[in-house]
Amino acid sequence: MNSPKVIYKGKYTYGLNNPLNHNSKDTKKIKTDINNMIDYYADKNKEVVGMIDYYMGSKQDNKLNLIMENGKYATSKDVEKIKKQFIKANENSNLWKGVISFDNEWLNQTITIKELENVMAKEVIPKFLKKCGFVDIKKMRYCFSIHGNTNHLHIHLAFTELKPNYMNRDGKINYRRLGMITKDEREFLLNQTVISLERKSIMKPLITNLNKDIDELKKYFNSKDKNFILKDIKNIKMEEKIIKLGYLINMYRDGNVGKKVKYGSIKNNEIGLEIKSLTNEIKKYLFDDKSSILYKEKSKVNNDLKKLNNYYLKINEQNHFEKNLKENKLVITKEKYIDSFISNAIVNHAMFRTNKIYNTLKTKNTENKITLDDLLQELSYEQYQRYKNKDLKLMLLKNNLSGNTNYQKFIISQNVMKAVKNLNEEMEEYAKEFHELFVNKDYEKNSWR
Repeated sequence: MNSPKVIYKGKYTYGLNNPLNHNSKDTKKIKTDINNMIDYYADKNKEVVGMIDYYMGSKQDNKLNLIMENGKYATSKDVEKIKKQFIKANENSNLWKGVISFDNEWLNQTITIKELENVMAKEVIPKFLKKCGFVDIKKMRYCFSIHGNTNHLHIHLAFTELKPNYMNRDGKINYRRLGMITKDEREFLLNQTVISLERKSIMKPLITNLNKDIDELKKYFNSKDKNFILKDIKNIKMEEKIIKLGYLINMYRDGNVGKKVKYGSIKNNEIGLEIKSLTNEIKKYLFDDKSSILYKEKSKVNNDLKKLNNYYLKINEQNHFEKNLKENKLVITKEKYIDSFISNAIVNHAMFRTNKIYNTLKTKNTENKITLDDLLQELSYEQYQRYKNKDLKLMLLKNNLSGNTNYQKFIISQNVMKAVKNLNEEMEEYAKEFHELFVNKDYEKNSWR
């Protein structure tokens, strides 16, 4: 088994007023321990000197081997201030100390010492503290130093709460009582350290390629792009589903048109669930054809996500612990983003398509031409509630426009006559509305009803 890239070991001292503190509350000893800890961290004899610092004479004389939250080295004045803050904070807050040890060969190939200092100070440690339940990083005090006095380069880390900053289960803010860093928190720290340090060499190329393929896939769901996949649906069954979806959306919104639909905000009521079900059917149809360009573009994205996921799995394997799916947020977030983008494109196109047909029926020219599609659409509206889950246009073409017996022909003629009558009535109604343009300034062109 390969050695892990990063190892963490930690310990803690309870705050003096922490109810879990049953040990000695000797304030003099605590003060001495904290002073000694900071002095040990800041010892210049244990510092790791980067190549540039080596040739330029190491750090400036007034800088000590202690790195603060801003990624800068502490001065003697800073060190004294840090000591006082840690001593004062320990009245109520725990003091956490830890050592993060690295595989030297991996670290040297991955990042410079200066980059390591900045990444740990500004990215890894703040994210780790958030994971530990601390709400506001500005209410924390942390510092660390990088030592090279052993076989493995390592970081000494210390942190504490300056003010109550821990989110309890009841939602209230208080000092954190628990001293032990949990397995979940420790694994997060190890994962985040490797990911952040490898961002330039491994993560950035993976993310760049993924984002590029996502942007390419999005073109097919952008109504302004020439490749917009929804504008040219050849399948009559799918066209009917799109029209039905638009009709349902207008029912759901109660005629409130003019704004785009946010798929994620659709509630799980009866109509909302039907909208989501129909949207998923359309989505499945679009990606089912393995020979289509859309399927190939989606496969590229899926492959990128798989590579990213495998990278996370590899990190966990190298760190010798099982995969914690909760921490794989980047992959999950990307998957949700893609699905949301596609769903939003479908529902908004469906609403636009249905409204366009409706407005077309209202704006027939003076010759009052009624197309076959008009008839099919009107018949669909008429029989929607009766055949709620049917492919209405296909059914109408197969059944309503053919018949063998006199009775069937009679029913067909009645349905068609009723549809034509409705269309004519709608055109008459539009004529009245058109007249209102000249007498009613409050007329809204885009009103659904």
